[in-house]
Amino acid sequence: MTALVIQDVYGGDILKTKTGTSWHFYNRIDGEIYDFTSGQFSEPIVYQHILSSRDEAFSDTNEHQYRFLKSAFRKNMETEREKHL
Repeated sequence: MTALVIQDVYGGDILKTKTGTSWHFYNRIDGEIYDFTSGQFSEPIVYQHILSSRDEAFSDTNEHQYRFLKSAFRKNMETEREKHL
């Protein structure tokens, strides 16, 4: 779900890697890999960098969770911007 919000704001691709029995989604922006949720795993991730899609990444969440995270992310970004003005 985080990968969806990051793509909304920064563009780029959504990639996936198999972790255990499920897929883990993350981002590639301007050729750089960004995984903001890698800390949730106890073992190091062996990245496969398989190109995914918004639809596939969204199948791992629901509209309510997505909108909540997107709203929280935007509020946090606005707060950070105000600190630096």
